Amino acid sequence: MAGGIGQGKIAIIGGGIGGLAAALALIRQGIDVAVYEQAPELKELGAGVQISSNGTRVLHALGLGPAIEKVGVIVAGKEIRLWSTGQTWKLFDLGAVSVEHYGFPYMMFHRGDLHAVLLEGIRAAKPGAIHLNRKGVGGSQNAKDVEIQFESG
Repeated sequence: MAGGIGQGKIAIIGGGIGGLAAALALIRQGIDVAVYEQAPELKELGAGVQISSNGTRVLHALGLGPAIEKVGVIVAGKEIRLWSTGQTWKLFDLGAVSVEHYGFPYMMFHRGDLHAVLLEGIRAAKPGAIHLNRKGVGGSQNAKDVEIQFESG
């Protein structure tokens, strides 16, 4: 196989938040995973990310509860503001209300901080699962196998 991960393993192309979350979920289920990322290094990028209680429930299930609590902010509520006057309208309460209703908080993160938490979770669970400088450029499959082609060979 061009991808080199072998039969019965999962390859994830892309080491962003979605790819890392999927990889960690699979690793936590005992499934062998390799993540291929085209960038030469994984570093902080982006801006803010809002995650509702459904998403923070998943992050807790992945064993990341203490880590996300260190880097995230529990949001008390949301409101809209009229640009010209500053007048506000409350949309809904979050914070304790979210935890009370759904069991988990609504949180905000810097994208880079959330990415780093997922990355550390994978490195702790399966060192060597992430492969950098591996840009996926194609793939093929038959009844038995999937082959991944990378720009670097």
